[in-house]
Amino acid sequence: MGDILSLSRAMVAAAEQGDWEAVTAQEQDRRGRIKRYFSQAPVVAASAGLTEAVHTLVALDQRVIELGKARRNQIVDTLRGLGQGSRAVRAYRQAGR
Repeated sequence: MGDILSLSRAMVAAAEQGDWEAVTAQEQDRRGRIKRYFSQAPVVAASAGLTEAVHTLVALDQRVIELGKARRNQIVDTLRGLGQGSRAVRAYRQAGR
């Protein structure tokens, strides 16, 4: 579980830096590790901290999601601005005819 948590933390760090390609690659790697981890019954000693680890994973995932939403909103705002600029140019050209 430690390697899964490390990958999750790396995903947050990459998302904070805007490296969404790294986030995607790390998520693919992490998904495989999670699948392998939970395909076997956890050892009793390891299961004691499992609940806390899963809560940490969820919190890290929520942070990546928040950062993703913020980036999406930035892109949407940029596209809106481009659309407004394009309309302004068309209006200017039409007014000049």
